[in-house]
Amino acid sequence: MKTKEHKPGMELVKKYEKRLQLIRDESSKIIVGQEQVINSLLRALLCDGHVLLEGIPGIAKTLIVRTLAKVTGCDYSRIQFTADLLPTDLVGLTTYIKEKNEFRVNKGPVFANFVIADEINRSPPKCVLGDTEILTANGSLINIENIFSEYRGDLASREDNEEFYTLNKEIYIMSFDPKDKKIKPKKVKYLYRQLTNQPYYEIILKSGRSIKTSNIHPFFSIKDGYIYNLRANELKINDCVLTPKNIRLETNDKIEYNEGVMKEVKVAKEEIFKRQKLYNEVQKLKNKKINYIKNTLGLDNKYANLAKSYLKRKPKYIDMKTDENSFIMLPKNYGVINKINMPSETNKELMHFFALLISEGNQKNGKFYLSMRDKNLVEYFIKLLKELFNINTRYYIDKRNGQYRVSLSSKPLEKLIYAMNYKINSNAKNKDIPNFIMKASNENVKEFLKMYYEGDGGVSRDCVKVTSKSKMVANKLSYLLLRFGLIARISYEYSKNNEGFGDYYYNLRFYGNDLNLFREKMGFISEDKNSKLEQCCGNVSLNKNDTIPFIHSKIRELRKNNNITHREFYEATRMHAHNIENPNNRFGISRYSLNLICNSLNGFEEIKEIILGDFYCDYVKSINIIYPEKDYYLYDFTIEDTHSFVAGFGGIISHNTQSALLEAMQERQVTIGTKTYPLPDPFFVMATQNPIESSGVYPLPEAQIDRFLFKTKIVYPKLNEENEILKKNITLQRFEEIKLEKVTNQNELIQMQDFVKKIYLSKEVENYVIRLVDATRNPGKYKINSGKYIEWGASPRGSIGLYIAGKAEALIQGSNFVTPVNIKTVAHDVLRHRLLLNYEGQAENIKTDDIITEVLEKVPIP
Repeated sequence: MKTKEHKPGMELVKKYEKRLQLIRDESSKIIVGQEQVINSLLRALLCDGHVLLEGIPGIAKTLIVRTLAKVTGCDYSRIQFTADLLPTDLVGLTTYIKEKNEFRVNKGPVFANFVIADEINRSPPKCVLGDTEILTANGSLINIENIFSEYRGDLASREDNEEFYTLNKEIYIMSFDPKDKKIKPKKVKYLYRQLTNQPYYEIILKSGRSIKTSNIHPFFSIKDGYIYNLRANELKINDCVLTPKNIRLETNDKIEYNEGVMKEVKVAKEEIFKRQKLYNEVQKLKNKKINYIKNTLGLDNKYANLAKSYLKRKPKYIDMKTDENSFIMLPKNYGVINKINMPSETNKELMHFFALLISEGNQKNGKFYLSMRDKNLVEYFIKLLKELFNINTRYYIDKRNGQYRVSLSSKPLEKLIYAMNYKINSNAKNKDIPNFIMKASNENVKEFLKMYYEGDGGVSRDCVKVTSKSKMVANKLSYLLLRFGLIARISYEYSKNNEGFGDYYYNLRFYGNDLNLFREKMGFISEDKNSKLEQCCGNVSLNKNDTIPFIHSKIRELRKNNNITHREFYEATRMHAHNIENPNNRFGISRYSLNLICNSLNGFEEIKEIILGDFYCDYVKSINIIYPEKDYYLYDFTIEDTHSFVAGFGGIISHNTQSALLEAMQERQVTIGTKTYPLPDPFFVMATQNPIESSGVYPLPEAQIDRFLFKTKIVYPKLNEENEILKKNITLQRFEEIKLEKVTNQNELIQMQDFVKKIYLSKEVENYVIRLVDATRNPGKYKINSGKYIEWGASPRGSIGLYIAGKAEALIQGSNFVTPVNIKTVAHDVLRHRLLLNYEGQAENIKTDDIITEVLEKVPIP
């Protein structure tokens, strides 16, 4: 049986009201014109909550908290968040005292009753292992350790085992923006690494994608249309993880050759010119003896021997003409000098050549091999050798295996493709796709993929499949396919060839609607395979493989908000609303079906934004915790605005790690070394964000902001208050010299926190709280005109916040029960950071305060 709630006695109410007034009066000796802010901080303190304070710099935010700490008899600390702030700077660390042969725990500034965290949106990150590949804005895949080595500039900060560095040159990487759900290039501002021996996580998704991360590395997920974060150690099997679906890159078809090789080519051209000049001079003296020629021309022994040979014959290179597209290698001694053509930019033919070489060919020690049953492709490969490089060769027939073979010896071609960063002399398991292909335009990448699938791919009963022994090739193929919205399912399987020999291969497959997408955007080269593809597309369902999970309630909400009946829904979409809206009927709803709903009915713009998002909903297949045998480095970036990147095998959207302070706020304890320490009681955090200071800061994710009970705005003082500020000259005095009385203590604050919970709140006021929050989620029901700008309404923390903050306000006002006026007083502080504006609202610069004001006006007071 539920215990009936009673109003507490007025004796304690009056006592605490008087104490709180003394705190305000004493604080006013220093703080001028910020009574509302002080009241907001006191409410949060009474609720045992935290405050996110937003305002311009120089409005005494730090002074306010420091003053409150002194008059309440509490400890105070200030943490300035910077790009190089480390977790140990917050929580402390264990140090070894050599003289005493002992370890000492040095607690950090988080161990204070009152903590002000300035610019909390400068959060130190740490993330992934060194071999994790990162997708850059130009399409290159570079493992993060190599990025660190190549781009590392000056040391910005080092503390214990953590390091922050500036960059010696710019690099942009692909980043996911949860606001508009698009993947876009973003600049890296700092590089980070941390030496550790802690266990790390290997997350493997059902599509075959994988990544190795720290245990606190955040992933993106989606539920009810809302994108949020899950840490690696919070993930469970079948949890949704977002991966990239569409990628738009800053591509370039120009080929960047290896500088060392190009210097060799330049020397070779200069040598050819020198020999041509020597040949002409020798011909003028051809009737003279070699010693005379040597002395007359001042030749050393090397060129004297060349001159002697020129008296007998004319080498072919004497008539050789070179230009910027000529690729020449000098022989070791006096052998034949060969010139081949050197492409300056990628084109269709060059892409086809490398696709065949990687998929069906082999290269080793200056020799090139290609073996295929398709005569047309072999003849085409020979044609490409001539057109691209001016190399002539022919094929022969292997009657035993029924194959057409090309065997070509060309050291210059080997050197040329090496200069193009192709991995020469590699076996099938070590093949790689060179960087110039990864950076090429979509038009040329499409040609590469078409020919690769022609060579090593095929069509089965229900899918298109391509295979490779090389993990690097499989990885890069999957990234290239993302440019066209194609999500490959990657597997590693044992397979036997026609001769009965077996080995493990990476398989990339397309099913469902991706088959249709592959046919429209890619296809094969040959009519035979395209015909099979057409037949396969006709045999399978094309609309069920790309689903958005847990979207059912959002569809129901939008349908009801727009007053669409079940009948109207069916007539417009030919789908039953009760089936679509029931999560028990289906786990997720395909983009195909969602798009049909959006195109058939008005009012589903929120769903449209999700459909058009650059993400795919993948699911956790397995989670492996790996215990390293030795220390290793974790790496991360500080990235402008979005603070995420695309990384890992196959491509996964990854988020930066969040601040240790936010974790401390949640857990009320921190770990230093191997021991866990409770934080002091009371523990109150006031964090600041300065909206006009954008350099090096970023918006905290909504899930992190939601941890703050209040978001309070601080404004300029009024004119008369500004006069009083000048008279007091507070900034010209040392804080310690200002005489402030301690009017309470830590124990009494804790007692007041406990007492606040006993303040009476009636069922009518409780229902009023629930209706206020519901109005932010279903504004149409309450005729909230500005509700059209709300992407997401307040979370359950909003209801809890109004409930407890209303009680604190009642106590401050000397009452033992909560009224609707108390709720309305705290509503803006509780709700303003819990309403997420949609794109239209952001574009029109709508203020959440105005929406909350309308909600308070429209929702009836009990």
